[in-house]
Amino acid sequence: MIRGKITFILIIILSLLIISGCVSQKPTGTPTAIPTATPIGTATVIPTQQPGTSVDILNAPGTAVPGKSFDVIWRVNSPDEKTIPHTAIHYGPQSKAEPLTLTSYPDLTQVQSGTIPADFSAKIIINSTGTTYFRAHAIIDGVNYWSPEKIITVSAPAIITITSIPGRPVENSNYTIKWQVSGGTAGDVSKTELLWDFNKGNATVTDYSQSTPSMTGKTPMEFSQTLKAGPSSTIYFRAHAIVDGIEIFSDEKQMTIYPEHETGY
Repeated sequence: MIRGKITFILIIILSLLIISGCVSQKPTGTPTAIPTATPIGTATVIPTQQPGTSVDILNAPGTAVPGKSFDVIWRVNSPDEKTIPHTAIHYGPQSKAEPLTLTSYPDLTQVQSGTIPADFSAKIIINSTGTTYFRAHAIIDGVNYWSPEKIITVSAPAIITITSIPGRPVENSNYTIKWQVSGGTAGDVSKTELLWDFNKGNATVTDYSQSTPSMTGKTPMEFSQTLKAGPSSTIYFRAHAIVDGIEIFSDEKQMTIYPEHETGY
């Protein structure tokens, strides 16, 4: 009886030890990660330039005068009829290479919109001298299109001024008149001369019956002509020139030719 109780107690103690060991034992090994679903994003569609769609400058001057407007004409090409919200001329004092943004050039003409394909035009006024770089630009279906870059040279207009007139020319004597031609873009003087007559004239060649032999040169440059005085009279004259293909005239001057044997001379 006693032996049976002892055996039963030993069995219980052994069972408790086994259970205790199982509870305190830590699991070994690397836990298996639970896979998570990767969200599928929406692909971003980037607009690209389309064949047959372009912007081209059709007409623009190569030179301009400060403060005087000039016209630029450009074409926005498209194989299909479209409505666009933005087209303009962008310009500035420095050359810009692609890729370009709307602020690459500091200035732009008034923004226009409309249906393309079509031609557009704008007036530009540049107040300072120097080289100006410009492109035509349009936004078509959210894509920026730029024309090739063009340049325009802004320079002071050519002027012509009488600089020296004899004080008291006498009949049958030689006298010299001088004038200065300055300014212009290239400054090429393809022709310059004195125009004169016995009557007042306007700033046109046909208003003067006489002219001196023409000369050429490069601005700034002084020219002179020596003439022989005729009979006592008053003559009216202007200096005339063609600079960079543009005709210019000086103010009209007058000069008295005195008698050769004037009393008291």
